[in-house]
Amino acid sequence: MLAQRSERHAAVKTALRLALQRDALRLFFQPRVRIADNTVVGAEALLRWEDPRLGMVSPKEFIGIAEESG
Repeated sequence: MLAQRSERHAAVKTALRLALQRDALRLFFQPRVRIADNTVVGAEALLRWEDPRLGMVSPKEFIGIAEESG
């Protein structure tokens, strides 16, 4: 299990470097709406990444790796 996590970590780290070089990360903005009166009160920025080999990589996974990698 630990070996699999280490392999996944290394694969994501390598793929993330290539994704950054290729401008493969996508930023989306999602409005925040107050339900009471249907008013837009702000926006959330959502970062998404789909790798050709790894598929959709969760921000929960790749942001931590990006932060530790500098």
